[in-house]
Amino acid sequence: MPVADRLTTSEDRLRRRIAVNVRRLRAERKISAIDASERVAMHWRLWQKLEAGDTNVTLRTLVRVAAALDVDPRDLLA
Repeated sequence: MPVADRLTTSEDRLRRRIAVNVRRLRAERKISAIDASERVAMHWRLWQKLEAGDTNVTLRTLVRVAAALDVDPRDLLA
């Protein structure tokens, strides 16, 4: 498999992992998606895409989301 294809597959898996963890952590804290998005000054539709694994996130956004959920950013990647 070409490197580019492996990278795309890895990126997809990582996006899905982040999405699952963000949804789970938000639900555990009983925070609505709208409230969570407001905590990071992000439009709720972008938060929705994040939880669906439909968008790439920057490291800065990852850190902001982790802060909103009161977790270490590594917890979003676990």
